[in-house]
Amino acid sequence: MSLSEFEMILPKVVELLKVIKEKGDPHAMEKEAEEGLDKDVDKKINDLTDQFHKCFEQLNALPGMELTRDEQEQLITKLSERLTRKCELLAKYESMSIFQNQSSTNSTSNSSPMNE
Repeated sequence: MSLSEFEMILPKVVELLKVIKEKGDPHAMEKEAEEGLDKDVDKKINDLTDQFHKCFEQLNALPGMELTRDEQEQLITKLSERLTRKCELLAKYESMSIFQNQSSTNSTSNSSPMNE
């Protein structure tokens, strides 16, 4: 997922502010808006609103969004514990003599005539 949808928010806000600044007096702009004469501002606001909707869609598509924050933290804790257990077991099994003997057997078998 790219951040392009999120990166487009600030430029749209800047465009909107520029149009508002160009219009000058806020009270005059309110009057124009009431009369429907301020198409530029309306268009910029609609563009910004559309951009926010796109961002919300991207956020909602992220995996785990259906979980609450507490559920996400519980899942992270559970997966971290599982990773720790697996690392401990791997270290335990690697240190067992059966695997050490097998690795030395493999290194001697690599020099056997069968591999040539």
